[in-house]
Amino acid sequence: MHDKQGKPFSGREVMRQIVLGVFYSERPEPDKQKSLESVSEALRLALPLVETLPYTQEYIDTALNVVTAWGIDPDEFVKQLAMNE
Repeated sequence: MHDKQGKPFSGREVMRQIVLGVFYSERPEPDKQKSLESVSEALRLALPLVETLPYTQEYIDTALNVVTAWGIDPDEFVKQLAMNE
């Protein structure tokens, strides 16, 4: 399975980006920009593959939980990602 850039899909990379997103959100001095950049990358990797690899939905849900924790509507966030592709 490959992502949109033709690179092999890596569940590890998706999880790494999600962990970074959580890390940046839970630091003593949270960094919203870095947190959202990380989960954006995770979503860019996972969203195109959810139909083929249903387990990626768990990754997507976790990433969207980070987005929600920042007070951002997850549906709008995903729409913005799609518009920027």
